[in-house]
Order: sequence, then C-alpha cells, then structure tokens
Amino acid sequence: KIFPDLKGNWLRAVEFSIKKNPILPSICEPITKAMMDEGMAKALELYSKMKQESADKYNFSEGQLNTLAYELINRKMLKEALEVLKLNAQIFPDSSNVFDSLGEIQMLLGMKQDSLSSYKKSLELNPENTNAADKIRELTAKGE
Repeated sequence: KIFPDLKGNWLRAVEFSIKKNPILPSICEPITKAMMDEGMAKALELYSKMKQESADKYNFSEGQLNTLAYELINRKMLKEALEVLKLNAQIFPDSSNVFDSLGEIQMLLGMKQDSLSSYKKSLELNPENTNAADKIRELTAKGE
C-alpha cells in the first residue's frame, strides 16, 4: 500500500475525463449497415453526411475506420476494405498508422506500387515504424 490514494484519485480522473469527453458510439455500425443494404458508394456518402451533420454524436476517429477495414479484411471483402482505408487516408493524411494499414490492403490486393507508396508515406510520417520499413524491404526485394 505505497500509494493509498492512487486508486481514488485515478477513479476521479477517469470520471472527470468521461464527463468531459463522453464515450460516443462508433460510426462503424451505421456505415456497415449502409454498406450491406446499399453498397459501398452509399456507405461512403453516408459517412460524409453524418460527419457534417452529426460529428458530435459519433466517434469519427481514425481507429473507427481502421477497425471497420480490418473487419472487412477478415470477411474477405478486400475491395470494400480498400475503399474504407482510402477514405481514412484522405481524412487523416498525417497518420502513419492509416498509411500502414492502406499499404497492407494494397499488398493483399497485389497493388505493389501503391502498397510501396503507402508504406513509404507511413515511414515518412513515423520513422520508427518498423513494420513499414520491413514491408518496404520486402516489396523492393520482390522486384529484384
């Protein structure tokens, strides 16, 4: 019991944070529903519309679209995952993680040059991204 007040202080900090930044529902559910009901183009339109009209009602963080894309990859819906990740890269052009994910789906689809470009962008944004560095080496070695 070195820090007897730590637990109480931590819980108060969490409560304050939640009140200040309420946990919003993920944008993934309405986008997924639109994609399944009306197709990818309509889902992407809905995303843009909801971001403009309901930005304070849903979680629009980069992780949301990445999560959706990986769920699509797991379901072998690679072209749909690519569209989601392209959108994510447009919205979050300074995210190394987003470009790393985009590079991955492009690699899965055999889009070598696009994948290489995405991994290079990811590494440029985060020079410590060892995954991007490894994938760049892997992709350039395949071309030799």
